[in-house]
Amino acid sequence: MIGHSYNNGTYPDKTSYHHRRYQTAVKVVEYALKSLQDDIYCDGEEVIKALKQIYTDEATYKMIKIKKYVNDNGYSNAILSKVNIDTPKIPKS
Repeated sequence: MIGHSYNNGTYPDKTSYHHRRYQTAVKVVEYALKSLQDDIYCDGEEVIKALKQIYTDEATYKMIKIKKYVNDNGYSNAILSKVNIDTPKIPKS
């Protein structure tokens, strides 16, 4: 993961300031869901691992947000059943 400081005044996670991070994240989710829908398993596993590591404590909330995106964009909820993010944190290597 990219390390950054929250004390530098640039709001590293503020999407209006770092719009490309948000756009990139949207595309990663789009491509990952498309791969799962087509039963293509490849580097998408790395994306899922990152989500598990970052959002373990907020998994339910994040799944609700992802499900809304999935429904709004015509994907099937069945895709999400292939991904379980309610697991313990992955140890940092």
